[in-house]
Amino acid sequence: MKQTYLTLGAVIRNQEHYVKEWLAFHHLVGVERFVIVLHQCTDKTEERIRELPFQDKIHVHHIVNDEQFVQLGTYLWITRNYGPFTKWLMFIDSDEFFFGTREDDLRVILTDYEKHGGLASHWIEYGSNGRVIKPKGLSIEAFTKRAPDRHGAHYSFKSVIQPQCFQKFLSPHLAVTQPLTVTEDHREVGANWVWIGDRNPTHEIVRVNHYHVRSMEDWIERYKRGQCNDPGRKHTPDEMYNSHIFKSRDHEDVHDACILRFAKTLNAGLNSMRSTHLHLAYGSHSIALLPCLHWTQGPVLEVGAGCYSTSLLSLYSQSRYCRTMESDWHWLEKVKAFFPASCDLSENRGHEFQYVENYRDAVMEDRSWDIVFIDQGDHASRVETALRMKEKSRLVILHDTEHANLDSALNGYRYRYDLKTIFPPTGIASQVDDLGWLKDLLKVYNAS
Repeated sequence: MKQTYLTLGAVIRNQEHYVKEWLAFHHLVGVERFVIVLHQCTDKTEERIRELPFQDKIHVHHIVNDEQFVQLGTYLWITRNYGPFTKWLMFIDSDEFFFGTREDDLRVILTDYEKHGGLASHWIEYGSNGRVIKPKGLSIEAFTKRAPDRHGAHYSFKSVIQPQCFQKFLSPHLAVTQPLTVTEDHREVGANWVWIGDRNPTHEIVRVNHYHVRSMEDWIERYKRGQCNDPGRKHTPDEMYNSHIFKSRDHEDVHDACILRFAKTLNAGLNSMRSTHLHLAYGSHSIALLPCLHWTQGPVLEVGAGCYSTSLLSLYSQSRYCRTMESDWHWLEKVKAFFPASCDLSENRGHEFQYVENYRDAVMEDRSWDIVFIDQGDHASRVETALRMKEKSRLVILHDTEHANLDSALNGYRYRYDLKTIFPPTGIASQVDDLGWLKDLLKVYNAS
């Protein structure tokens, strides 16, 4: 994995309305890698994430169980797995915006703190601005009123740490590091802080805008989804997100526009994404597969049947041999009903369907393929197939390369081209074809 200077790690749930702005903002202020772990997401948060153009910097994972202390357990996993590949590792929530008070690039700020184990930045807590429903535009423009300077909420903080200095987490807010973590004035943070500091907060260099309340609509949704389980914080939604808590944290005292210096650039970037990116879900690979079928003439192997890809193979099988392999018998029967096999091997053309119990034991190397299209359900199996067919294919097309393990499966190929502006993205790789013709054909899609 490539070394970076600043990585952001977070566990989030049901943030489809705000997640693109939040990620794009932190990309703007210098975050070079994002490790996003989704917890009990039931909305389109992941789909919104996949719409961002800097997919190579975003690593999405999912909580696979729901045991106690999800947030701290996730932070520890991120630290162990991504910590060795970054100088600084920031842990914040999706309602927190970590940035420099005057300096735009967090990386410039952090160079002054490299002798310390971490940097703790105090909150500045914002209210609803009287909004009942979610804003349509940027949240940083919609919520501009906050609590007064010495309000108790500002004593809380979030941290960015150097993983090589990490020892253990005390809370999602504070880790024990050696050397110790400090505040912006280079004063050490004691282990007694845990959740809240014991000295007056300062925001001269860095700050964390905390949009804890947002709109009343957001608060109701927050009540419904609850929170991750952390030590000492296992409160019910009735305790954490009732109407009295909303009123106590709905601050309207000070208009604070510090973050708005980023709004113009952030708006321009998000608007550009809306106009230049297509979202085709299961059929996004078709934009890459179709020109490859048109450009080549030899046999095609499809590993994992699909409505879009199998229909294209059925069309082209009139003049070439195509084979579709699938390990789900019921799904294969449904697909075959729409695209019946008509294989004439003697003429080296037609469409053959094969049921396989597992792809690892399936016969694939019985010929050299012009195209191997890989899209079976199991990601580990896709990786194995991509590695296995490297020397037996002219072109390998791998769908859903936004996933880190799938993306890395193509790294060993001599030539590679990625179609990232059609989501989910698709990777095309080859040992023998420099793919120049494909780059020319698809440049209209990859221009962003």
